[in-house]
Amino acid sequence: MAHSSRVVIDAADLSGPIRLQVLGCLTLDTVQTVIEILDRGAAFVSCPDLFVDLRDMDHIDPVGLAALELYIDQRRAAAGLSQITTALPPFPRECQGVGA
Repeated sequence: MAHSSRVVIDAADLSGPIRLQVLGCLTLDTVQTVIEILDRGAAFVSCPDLFVDLRDMDHIDPVGLAALELYIDQRRAAAGLSQITTALPPFPRECQGVGA
């Protein structure tokens, strides 16, 4: 089954708040897309008001979510910043990915 994800960035200015809305499927493979965006935009990770919105995801794999949370925690801890806000959907959704 093929999975994909995309990120929509909503920022009034780089001083925050910055909202990263992740859409599609979050798996161990697709979390790399989100990590690459965070790596390219160092201001996103260093922003004190960073909000990662996962509420409209089609599917969240627990391993993908854990990888994202670990990455963000490590980057923010290294920079001496507070924890970000992560919004999750109220209930897990069955994967709607396209068949391989």
